[in-house]
Amino acid sequence: MPSLPLSFIVAFLLLILLLRFSKMLGTHRQYWSIYIFLLLLIGMKIVVGFRWSSNHELLRTLQPLLAVLLPSLTWYLFNQLRNAKPARWLHSLPLLLMLGAWQYWHEAVDVIIVFTYLAYGFALISLALKTPDQWVMSRFDALPFLNKAAATAGILFMISGLVDTIVAFDFAWYQGQHASTVIATLHALMIVILGWVIAWMGYTTPPFSTNEAHRAAPKTLKDEAVDPDPQQALDYQLLIKQLDSLLRTQALYCDPDLSLNRLARKLGIPARTVSAAVNSVLSCNVSQLINAYRVECITQQLDQSEQSITEIMGNCGFQTKSNFNREFRRLTGMNPSEWRKRAVKTPFEMTKALTVSKTD
Repeated sequence: MPSLPLSFIVAFLLLILLLRFSKMLGTHRQYWSIYIFLLLLIGMKIVVGFRWSSNHELLRTLQPLLAVLLPSLTWYLFNQLRNAKPARWLHSLPLLLMLGAWQYWHEAVDVIIVFTYLAYGFALISLALKTPDQWVMSRFDALPFLNKAAATAGILFMISGLVDTIVAFDFAWYQGQHASTVIATLHALMIVILGWVIAWMGYTTPPFSTNEAHRAAPKTLKDEAVDPDPQQALDYQLLIKQLDSLLRTQALYCDPDLSLNRLARKLGIPARTVSAAVNSVLSCNVSQLINAYRVECITQQLDQSEQSITEIMGNCGFQTKSNFNREFRRLTGMNPSEWRKRAVKTPFEMTKALTVSKTD
């Protein structure tokens, strides 16, 4: 079958992608969800490969069970990074329905798989369209990647659901004459996409800095009500001043592992309140604010130090070169080399949207 070698090639490329991600993100527990998702995909592709070369009963049973387990586990794992707790009973329904269908109504197996993949694909794409501040457990430098990862997973599930639909109709109308060709085409497309992603990651992944940030005990604020009230605007202004003081006195933005959850804990208030205050007062998300502090730090070191740009990038908290270059150019209008060589040494000032008010 043409799908046999292709499925194993896809599994191999997914393994390379897993190694790339582990190099880029490290072994932090907060990113295990991405690694588990890729391991599940690898296992699924291996089972598919053996399934098309063997008609063993165990493989025929295992394939549909893994097929419906993968989307729900993926959704659960991504929500761990959001510190969200989805209803486990709801997300266990696809597996329970599959077990029942396999035992009593075999014709419903394909329908359950298709609806599961389409539903979770849509849910993950919707998740990816939300603000990056939702990933409260992730370090700020990885937030753009997580939105893209959720979108990619959702698109893969949607495509898989559509392919399963085509295969099901092919078996119903043409006794499966075109099934192997359809699956081989899907795998070939995945090989091209995965190959491009791996090449792109290899080009954009720099060596990481392990610099530690200052970790003095911070001042805390009392928990703040999240319901709107007449004093909310003033409370948000006060919170932004507290946040600015905390970031500047302890240089927390230089910590490459800083996350919204850790920042909120240091302030002593809920993460959602920090996000709401930053969005309301500064018209940006928390990730963009932290990047503005980091860019300010970098511009100062570029003007005062002879260190390499990569070293300065690590010193000020950035870990991915692509994110660093994008944010630096967005906030300064030039690349780091141009900044260092500029004729008029005007100091960097945060844009109006990211400026923390100094007035009382």
